Parts: sequence; structure tokens; C-alpha cells
Amino acid sequence: MNHSKRRTSYSKKQLISNLRKSNIRKTPKITKGWFNHLSKNQIPERISFAFLDGDYYDSILDPLNLIWDNLESGAIIVVDDYGNQALPGASKAVDEWCKKHNIAKEIEVTLAIFKKP
Repeated sequence: MNHSKRRTSYSKKQLISNLRKSNIRKTPKITKGWFNHLSKNQIPERISFAFLDGDYYDSILDPLNLIWDNLESGAIIVVDDYGNQALPGASKAVDEWCKKHNIAKEIEVTLAIFKKP
């Protein structure tokens, strides 16, 4: 699948609107782009929470590799589509990452949740 031609389902404007509705006072840094096109200088130096909705194996591993060193100890990572049979790459990426880093994960419906040690 050519990811560069696929559109995301939410715009930046919609995301900001949803954050405001949730009483998030400080808008986080939002960078539009595909995970594999982002560089270290486009992400915050310190990250305490990450929500990854990449659907595919590489689309989960790419951002994990990119942000891992910037995640604070105890940072929470949530990955969508865990256990989704139509998107098995998300589960495979999470399972491999957690095994490699000896991290326990919790599963809530289709979300994998784990913390950086």
C-alpha cells in the first residue's frame, strides 16, 4: 500500500477542536506527516504520552524508534488496533517491542498500553 497517497481521517483543525472540548489548555506540538518522514528535530525533547494509530507494522515501529529516547521514564504509550485481525501488523510490532524491551503491556479492547521503564 502506498501510504503517501492515503489521507488521514482527522484534520489538524479537528484535533485542536477536540482538545479544546476536552479542556486541554495547552495545545501540544502537532506535526503533520507520515511517521517515517519525521526527524528527531520535529519531535519534543521530552514526551510523557504517545498515542500511535499507525495500523501497520512499520507505522508502529517507526514512531517507537523515533520517540523512544525522548520518552520520559514512566511515559505512557497507547497503540490503537491491537488485536485487530484486519491489521495484524500493529499487534506484531507491539509484541516485538515489548519483548525486546522487557515491558509488560495491558490490553483494553483494541488498545495496547505500556510504559517506558
